[in-house]
Amino acid sequence: MEFIMHPWHLLVLALSALISHERERVIAYLITENQVLREKLGKGRTLLNDDQRRRLAVKGKVLGRKALLELATIGASEITSSALGRKWAEWMATFSAGNAWEAC
Repeated sequence: MEFIMHPWHLLVLALSALISHERERVIAYLITENQVLREKLGKGRTLLNDDQRRRLAVKGKVLGRKALLELATIGASEITSSALGRKWAEWMATFSAGNAWEAC
């Protein structure tokens, strides 16, 4: 079977490149914004409540340990793979026990 390039292939390629470029600009802005906010907060430890730790753990689980350790700036000591695994297991146990609202 021979591959034939159709004109709409180029349109899809251009659209995906545009979306990718826009996403990179948004990520660059958010990284800079986080750096500025961290400077305003100072060098002290940032205390997170349970809901904040849960939200970071859920997003961190998707990223994986390696990327998380490279990116984490706040709560880096709290957000480690062992802590993620432990929290994830706790939340999954709560969900499987039927207390889904309690876990959120």
